[in-house]
Amino acid sequence: MKKILAALLVTVMLLSSVACSAKTETASFKLEQNGVSSLLTYTYEGDKVLTQTAKNVINYEGAMLGDKDSAMEMLQPMAEMYQNVKGIEHNVEYGDTEAVETLKITYADLDIEKFSELPGILSSGDVSKGISFKESEKMLLNSGFEKVE
Repeated sequence: MKKILAALLVTVMLLSSVACSAKTETASFKLEQNGVSSLLTYTYEGDKVLTQTAKNVINYEGAMLGDKDSAMEMLQPMAEMYQNVKGIEHNVEYGDTEAVETLKITYADLDIEKFSELPGILSSGDVSKGISFKESEKMLLNSGFEKVE
């Protein structure tokens, strides 16, 4: 259960050295699994990720979280970890049958040290050099995400 919750609140990132380009592009990926519908959107230039947004719709029953109160009890402590990290905007809204989590990471503003300490963050390479879009895309596709065209 903790593994599922960590996956809900943290978008797993694969970090590596990146190259720069002038053209800004976006790409989105979706996954529906264990009562959670996730949509991740990356904004990037060349191979360097600039921002990442996530919208996770968590169905309490499907995610085996019980009801709204039980879900809040399980999710809130992890959500609080993101509140004071520079470069991260995080919010969870709790409805009667589902919660909607939104997360935005702006890498240029990110407190890399605090980010690296968050539970569920996977990284390789030198985080301070940026996030590789190509490596992130490969990791997401290998994890079952589908690219949204």
